[in-house]
Amino acid sequence: MKHYVWCGPCGGAIMHATPSGEFSCIRCGASADPDIDLILDEDRTWGVDEFGRLYGTEAAAR
Repeated sequence: MKHYVWCGPCGGAIMHATPSGEFSCIRCGASADPDIDLILDEDRTWGVDEFGRLYGTEAAAR
């Protein structure tokens, strides 16, 4: 099951990948640099779907 990352500032849209390599909210325009602004849970596998939306899934058992 995919768990999408919602915008922190507005909570109204899922974060999308941009050509610059950042993630952006299409509703309020907030952006997140993945190297600086995102802390991703290590217990999930992270990816971007075919629409550019950032998501996490439960990681496989180790």
